Order: sequence, then structure tokens, then C-alpha cells
Amino acid sequence: MAKRKSVNFLPQVFNTLSNKRFLNATMDPLIQEPSLKKMYGYIGQQDQSPVYTTGDYYINESDSYSQFYQLEPGVVINKRQLGTNTYKVNNVYSYVDILNQISADGGINNNHDRLFTNRYYSYNGFVDLDKLTNYRQYYWVPGGPLTVDVTADTVSTQQDFFIHRNSYIANNETELQSAALGETGYSVDGYNNVINPTLTLVRGGSYNFHVNQGTQFWIQTETGTSGESSVQNNISTRDVMGVSNNGDESGIITFTVPLSTAQDYLINYPAISQQVDIIVDGITYDQLQGQNYDSFIQSNSLDGVRSFDGKFVVFTSLTGFTGVDSSQFGGVWQINVDNNSTLPDMVTPNPDYRNMNLTYIAPWTNLYKVFVGQGDVYGHVYAYKNNVGVITKFPTLSAAQSVLYYVDATNPLVYGEIRLVDPTPNSLLNVNDIIGRVNYTSPNGVKFTSGLKVKFTGLVVPSEYQGNEYIVEGVGTSISLIKYSDLVTPEIINTNLGSSFGNGQGYDANGSGFDGTSNSPEEKDYVTINRASVDGNSWSRNNRWFHHDVLQYAADFNNTNYSFDSNQQAKRPIVEFLPNLKLFNYGVNYRGPVTVIDTTTTDAFSQIEGQNPQATSKYYTDGIPLLNNSFRSLLCLHRILIQQ
Repeated sequence: MAKRKSVNFLPQVFNTLSNKRFLNATMDPLIQEPSLKKMYGYIGQQDQSPVYTTGDYYINESDSYSQFYQLEPGVVINKRQLGTNTYKVNNVYSYVDILNQISADGGINNNHDRLFTNRYYSYNGFVDLDKLTNYRQYYWVPGGPLTVDVTADTVSTQQDFFIHRNSYIANNETELQSAALGETGYSVDGYNNVINPTLTLVRGGSYNFHVNQGTQFWIQTETGTSGESSVQNNISTRDVMGVSNNGDESGIITFTVPLSTAQDYLINYPAISQQVDIIVDGITYDQLQGQNYDSFIQSNSLDGVRSFDGKFVVFTSLTGFTGVDSSQFGGVWQINVDNNSTLPDMVTPNPDYRNMNLTYIAPWTNLYKVFVGQGDVYGHVYAYKNNVGVITKFPTLSAAQSVLYYVDATNPLVYGEIRLVDPTPNSLLNVNDIIGRVNYTSPNGVKFTSGLKVKFTGLVVPSEYQGNEYIVEGVGTSISLIKYSDLVTPEIINTNLGSSFGNGQGYDANGSGFDGTSNSPEEKDYVTINRASVDGNSWSRNNRWFHHDVLQYAADFNNTNYSFDSNQQAKRPIVEFLPNLKLFNYGVNYRGPVTVIDTTTTDAFSQIEGQNPQATSKYYTDGIPLLNNSFRSLLCLHRILIQQ
């Protein structure tokens, strides 16, 4: 079988000795026909496998390391995806790879025990390392953050945003430095004391941005002041579908938000089978056919390409086709440079005159697309023919993006996010779809983060979540919701805010709790447990540490200010153990707080169940009535613990 040579695919001018050597050592082995051999046998551990028998045949490896450590795990490197909390496998090294790399780097790898013995080791104390190291970012807030409403109700489909560009410069700093510190940027009416707030728009809605500033205001698909994509510079970040007057300094910029499927018709266009290398603007067939190639490329190019011998091209112009049938005007042509040419009289031979000959190859049907291989304008993007045969470059596919940006034209750090959410026809929020997810952003734009206090409003299923407040935990791993009313702290070891008797301590001289609230502990607890513990232990229920960013985010969402009290700021590392650690002599599942402890009743089913509520006047030891003045139901208002 002939050996394939990648150098044969290069233009003749690149067939140099250096390129041949380089390709021979790199590319050629990859393009050869595979030489495979069937082998039957096991691979993997032998003596440590529970199903291994002496009669099993294992495939022999070429060296002892590969034989002894088949399929042994080594190192798996996960890389965080930009802008997300999602990690994907970036690289994998087997145990044998590690040993071989050590040997290749000059190390001695024959004694594995000595090789991997270390004076140090990784420590996992089962604690939240952020609270342990960045404790100054946490505040003890007895009542928790401000409540943020989470709903599936659609965002307003029509709204006016009044934009102001603020420039605050002090202490000899530049505006760029000021923007990096969050001092210079955009403010929006209704978003109090927030620089560059996140705006949430619903697809299908129409929004007006009122601007009056000395620099251009752009709505873009990416941040940056160039207006060009970071992927390739012939894609505009400012070609946003639905935006009119984009880039105005003063006036109204209107954004009619398209549905996410608005540009799918472009993607769904069928592609022509013929390759197209270059789309030619401004040059006609007549300007190339029979003309001198070398003279042409001295002062001209085809969309920036000057080497186009053998290339397949399409002309956007429908004129300048002398002697050509009109059905071929918008088709695909191949350019061939003839090295044995004649003078323009087409008779006299002239070996120094290389003329260009164009050959018709294939038609390009209307409403078909093609991926263009080269060019400054059309290169590496799709182009299509519309229904009248006009060749059009694909616009920036912005409709499907869920995040856009409003951007200043001069300062790259002055920008904010525009989040696009889909319309919700039935406005139904299923909370079970939230629990267990890694990350979540609600239809009304609430981005879940650990420690956030949320309340589910509107149409909610399951119904028990309706109107109740929950603390969010586990964002980034598995979201859980802790009912805030279950985080009661009746223990006398910690006082609660809101004493209804005015002593400010929440308990009387004898230590009996009679405060107005039982879930607002005042005393900071620097050794605690995450609130998501299913056993509802005292440390978890008492935990009131919240991150600075969570408190600020909740205040911003409610369009209010939050006053940070330095007295409530952590003064030393917080040791917060991870949730669901097994505690000594403790229960497993938290059943919720108890309203009444009954020390009198010995048999609830015979003494209480089925009794006439009007005849039942029994009170319990701490003076709480069984029915709480309701005669319509029995035992529905209180959770009762009966001690027997």
C-alpha cells in the first residue's frame, strides 16, 4: 500500500525540504492507513481482581510498567468552563504516563514508595474553606438577607430604561482605573446605587434605552470597544438582531427582542455540495478571464486573497459576463492560471504571460447556503442566496444568545449584562426542577447563590413552596432549599432579636424564652454547620453567616440600600462544617420545629383524636391552646411532641 505524503497536498511553492521533513515527522503518521490486529484477552489488574482466575488470558504488554499497571488511574484534570461553574475533563494521565514522564524528565521511578512519599499531604477538614480563609467577607445577620421574590411570571414586555453614564475620578486615577473599582459606569433609573446593573428582558418584548452622553452606547454580543468578535474580526459584535439606532450618543435606542428561534431559518438553509473558497465583491468575470495573473495581483486581490490559482469563486456582481449564459452568472467558477499562455491576441505564444482562465463548475440555487473558506469579508463564515438571488453574508447570530451586553464605546470596563428570558405562557414554576441542579437562574432573573433568601410567588408546584421563604444552599454542586421558618433557635444559649417584653435580650431572668421571634439569634457562632444539614441540628439552625455579595445582591434586586455593620462582620476564621456529617447520638432527619410539648397526654389516639372541638378545652403545659380558637379542624395548627 502506497504511503501517503501530506506534502503532496501543499502548493508547489511550499514543497521545501524543511516542510517535507516537518510533515514527515508530524502529519504523515496520522494520515496513513491503519494497521490493526485482532487480539483476544483481558486487560487490567489480575491478582487484585475479585473475578480473576489463573486460567484467564491477559494480553501481554511491551514493558513491565504497562503490564503491572494496566488501566491504573492516574491524574484527571478538570477545567472550569468560562463564565460557568461547570467543569469538563481537560486532560487525563494514567499511572504509567506519570512514571514515564518522571523518567523522561530525568527522575528515578523504580521505587514507587519512595517516589510518592511526602512530608505533606492534602487536608480536607470537611469545612467551608471560603469561610475559613475569607471570613472578613461574611456578616452575622440574625434576620438573614432581604427576601428576593422568585416567580415564573414574565418580565414586563415593554419598558423604558433611562441610562446615565457616570464618570467618577479621584486621587489622580484614570477613568479606566475608576471603572475597574466600580466607580465609573452606567446607572439606570430604578436601580439605586448600582453601577452597571443587570437588566432582564423578555423575548418578544420591546424596550427603549434613553441615552444622552458624549460617547456611543452599544448593545453587543460581547464586551469590548472594537466591535469585532474575539473569535474572528469579520464578525461584528454590534450586529444585534432587533436593535435600532445602536451606537447613538443621544436619543432612544430601541431593542425589540427576537425569539431565540428567529434566526433558525438561516441555520436550516440547505448547503450546496460544491466547495466555495472566495466570494468576490467589486470585481467581475470580465476583469479576470484571460487577464494577466501577475499584473492583477500586484494591485488587486479577491477579498484580500492574492493566491487563488485553482480556487472556486463566486461573483456577487451579475454584470460583466461577456459571452456567458445568464444562468451561470451567480454560479461557482474555478480560476486556473495557465503557465503556457498567449498574448491577449490569444494567438502569439508568450511563456512569461500567465493568463487566468475561468471554468464554470456548478450553480448556486436560491435559498441555499455555503461556508466560505477564505477572505477578509466572507472568509470562515456562511453566506446564502436570498429568494431573488442576492448573495448575503450571514449576520451575527445573536437571537439565540441568552446574555448580551450594553457597552461604552471608549472604556472597555464600562459595561453591564442584558439577560434575555423566554416568555412563559402558563407562568408555572416547578420547584422540583430547581432542587439538585448545579446552577439556576429564575425566569424573572434571580441568579441563585448560596445564602440567598428567596420566596416563591405566582403559580408554584408543589404547592407547599407557595409563599414560603427558603435559604438557598449548595449552588455549584447540588442546590437545596432550607425552609427559613424551620431555622428556629429556641435554645437559651443564644438570644433572639425582637423581645416583646422590652428587655432587648429575648428571654427573661429565669432564661425562659418569650421573645417575639425564635429564629433571629444575636450571638455570633464561629464554629457551626452548614444550614443544609438534613438532621436540622442546633448549629445548622443557628447559622446566620452570610456573604457580603449575597446581602448586596438581595438589596440590589429589591432596589434598596444595604447598610453593612462592621460589628456584625466576622473577626476571626469561621469553622463551618459541611452539611450532613454524622453527629454522635443524634437523629437523622429533621421533622421540623415543635409547637407544643405535651407532658400530660399519654395516649393521643384515644384521648385527643376524634374529640368534639367545641367540647375540647384542654390546654397544654405552656399555655398554648390545642385549636387556637378554630373549631373547624382538629390537630391541624400545631406540631405536638408527646412525652410518655
